[in-house]
This record gives sequence, structure tokens and C-alpha cells, in this order.
Amino acid sequence: MQFQADILDTKVERPEVKEVTALGAAYLAGLAVGFFLYHKIDDEEKHSKHYKGWKKAVSRSLEWAKEDL
Repeated sequence: MQFQADILDTKVERPEVKEVTALGAAYLAGLAVGFFLYHKIDDEEKHSKHYKGWKKAVSRSLEWAKEDL
């Protein structure tokens, strides 16, 4: 990562948790055994809202691209 940062002349910011792959696996294991409460309905509503916003942002960015042509 430092090599890429040097090439791009930018600062490298390291996450607080360095081993995010293991953290993700732990979260999934916790969900699988019911350790974490999972509210599927709430998550589906949030997902739908975020997906709608993402599609709106993509649509707007496509209009910007057309303006540049």
C-alpha cells in the first residue's frame, strides 16, 4: 500500500482493525449461530432505501458524463 501511496502522492490511512477478513468471518459466524440479532425486515427496508439512492446517484453521474461529451 505504501508503494501505491508514493506513486499517487497520497497519505496511507490504516484501519483500526488490521485483520478485517477475520473480523468479517467472525461476524458471519455470530450471525449463523444467532449470537447477533438480525432483523431481516429492517435490513431489507434499509437495503431498498440505499439501493434506490445508489441508482439515483448513478443516474445523475451518467448525465454529467453526457454533458462532458
